[in-house]
Amino acid sequence: MEPKEINDIHKRDDVDAAALSHHHTLGNKALQAAAGNHRHDGVTSKKLFETGLTSTGVFAAINTNKTIAVTFNEVYTAVPKVFAQAIAASAVNIGFPTEVDGITLLGFNIQAARAVGTGAFDVQWVVFP
Repeated sequence: MEPKEINDIHKRDDVDAAALSHHHTLGNKALQAAAGNHRHDGVTSKKLFETGLTSTGVFAAINTNKTIAVTFNEVYTAVPKVFAQAIAASAVNIGFPTEVDGITLLGFNIQAARAVGTGAFDVQWVVFP
């Protein structure tokens, strides 16, 4: 191709018109490319995930369940995915199933159970918007 033909093609090209455009400018809009030095810190850009650690508190008795309500640090625009995992101070056959339910734009519930003993344990969780 001749340089003039290439120049004419670029003048008509679809810059930032769609995700599959041939060219993209740098910026923070949906159809722009991100700069190489961008950060996902939740201050200058969208935060990729939120994490937390929640204590169950002491259980009333062995083989009892608890519901712990957790409030997000921000209100999400769509219901996010939430994953939770029990963290034990001791790995000695404690038996503590945890589940997540009641996920909303504002928070979620941790359903915790203690099969052995009545001591508190921590639940680590992560939220993906």
